[in-house]
Amino acid sequence: MRAPSFYAHPRLHDALQGGDTGAEVRWLERVHREHGNGGREWLEPACGTGRLVAALANRGWSVTGYDVEPRMLAHARRTGARVEKGDMRTFLRSKAFDFAYCLQSSFRHLATQRDARAHLSRTARSLRSGGLYVLGLDLADYGAPEPDEETWEAEEGGRVVRQVQMSLPPDRRTRRERILQFVSAGRRFLRAEYDLRAYDAREFRALVAASPFRLAAVYDLWGKPAELDERLRAATFVLKA
Repeated sequence: MRAPSFYAHPRLHDALQGGDTGAEVRWLERVHREHGNGGREWLEPACGTGRLVAALANRGWSVTGYDVEPRMLAHARRTGARVEKGDMRTFLRSKAFDFAYCLQSSFRHLATQRDARAHLSRTARSLRSGGLYVLGLDLADYGAPEPDEETWEAEEGGRVVRQVQMSLPPDRRTRRERILQFVSAGRRFLRAEYDLRAYDAREFRALVAASPFRLAAVYDLWGKPAELDERLRAATFVLKA
């Protein structure tokens, strides 16, 4: 799995995403409270800068994160986050955790069905009885006629950081969705182009059915209970081992 170029710039990454940290922490605590086993050992695959690892640890949770990008891990360790190098396809700590989470569609960097199933299998084996895996995922609209565009803006070190991300219509045959990413920070300009694996509702349901997990709950973008159907786009999926 090759990380996009923007992923190698942790300070810019944190500047653009850090504003959501408090809401994400409270959301994860709510899901754990409503569906989890009460345990305090948590795991974050693809933890990036470790911002959620550190924020949750400050609230009393015992959290371990892993990632493949050395610069992200170095940044995370400077914040005091407990992180280690690990690959989503191979990471395994048998029955070591009560709760795992992977938000913002990072799961879709697993490019093949084999990789996705390996990750789910190993994550399930890393969870204790009643453990949860919470996945944030954007589902594909194979009939989309136009690209989707999102923009974020923040301030970092006295400069404005701006990100524009375009998602091209996904291809049903290849199960690929091309992402174009543009980040400006002062005089610096970064561009990345990469593919994410596409899942519509049927494809994601089939993947979960073939895994050691069952689908315990689905929430929409606003945290309301939702149905896994073709109308659903951005969602949080609660998987129980």
